[in-house]
Amino acid sequence: MKFYNIKNLSGLFFSLVLLPLFSLAQSNYRPGYVVSLKGDTLRGFIDYKEWEKNPTKINFKSDLQAKEAEKFSPYNALAFGVNGLEYYEQYKLSISMDHVDAERMSTGLDTSTTVGVVFLKLAAKGKNVNLYEYGDDIKLRFYTRELQSAKPEELIFRTYLDPNNASQSITQPRYQNQLQQIALKYGVSNEKLTKSIEGSEYTEKDIVNVVNRINGSENQANNIQKAAAVRFFLGAGVSEGSLKYAGDTYLALNASSKSSYGPKVDLGIDAFLNPNVGRLILRAELSVTNGSYKVSSNTFPFASQSFSQFVIALTPQLIYNVYNTDALKVYLGAGAAINLPKNSNNVYTYNLSAAESTRSVMQNYPNLVSNYISFSGRLGLVLNKKYELYACYIPSSVVTDHYGSFTGAITSFQLGFNYLFGTR
Repeated sequence: MKFYNIKNLSGLFFSLVLLPLFSLAQSNYRPGYVVSLKGDTLRGFIDYKEWEKNPTKINFKSDLQAKEAEKFSPYNALAFGVNGLEYYEQYKLSISMDHVDAERMSTGLDTSTTVGVVFLKLAAKGKNVNLYEYGDDIKLRFYTRELQSAKPEELIFRTYLDPNNASQSITQPRYQNQLQQIALKYGVSNEKLTKSIEGSEYTEKDIVNVVNRINGSENQANNIQKAAAVRFFLGAGVSEGSLKYAGDTYLALNASSKSSYGPKVDLGIDAFLNPNVGRLILRAELSVTNGSYKVSSNTFPFASQSFSQFVIALTPQLIYNVYNTDALKVYLGAGAAINLPKNSNNVYTYNLSAAESTRSVMQNYPNLVSNYISFSGRLGLVLNKKYELYACYIPSSVVTDHYGSFTGAITSFQLGFNYLFGTR
């Protein structure tokens, strides 16, 4: 009977998961609708992307079985919506062009604008005013549209370098005055709202909060659902590792390494770039592994080293779902870990001559480090948004102290299962 080690199983897992990907479409069609320039509502499915910037075009299918998708842009659609998730309206309007990030902001005030036809994302809706967002390669902007107005007006926020002292920046939060004027117009201005406006940052959370107060509602009233931005997970697995030496040491002479097998326990948190899509994920994982390693040279003086290692690791990772549906997600990931090992029973032996009786034993040599960095690649799948299976490869990571002439490094393969606490 043939048995597979974890390295064989990792390869089999990678093959089984990657093979179907060649036939899987990288689309994410969700129920939605498009409003044509004539005002007709076309119902069907929209390819819902992780839009970091407002989309310039979308793919639409009236039938999921259709081979070709219709393409809509602000030039041939008045609006579109992904049911319960996001809604966009088309407008021709003025757009500020000044940069607000420190690396690209201007020296002196920049009031340049352009006119564009774009899709604005609805951020808040109410009886007095609607709030929209527009983001592109330059920056994120907010717009308000009072219900009797034909088009939205940009809430202006500017920051620039002082022309008399380039090490200092000047900020103009004009949006605060604009919001205060709207509040006065609708008779809702009061001390509490004024403090909220004056203390607001130019962020979605703060601006939405102010607009909802102006509309007389503490809650967002645009029928758009917000999925949880984070989820937690807990899991277990098995790790296979091998120790190898390179350089000027007996341990690198025609050496063989005994594979180490040990348990792995992990827990962590996932943060989503767009929770409603759930395609790009920033993960922080805290894991514990245990293993026993041994490497032996097969050339005189037949040196060997063995030790045990208990490792606590914190691994930030970036994960991307290359296939993303509620029933099945397939992802690729990469990360870098800070490892804190507790080393024990570090024993080095070698023979002074061919006679067994001349064997010499040294404790705690070669010396092992108390911390090290490792990198990892990961492939996994998630079933029904709850059950995650993964395979992880950790390339050679140096675990010996700095000797200059040689290094000892561990290479690992891991298979594991996580249970996900969350909806994405």
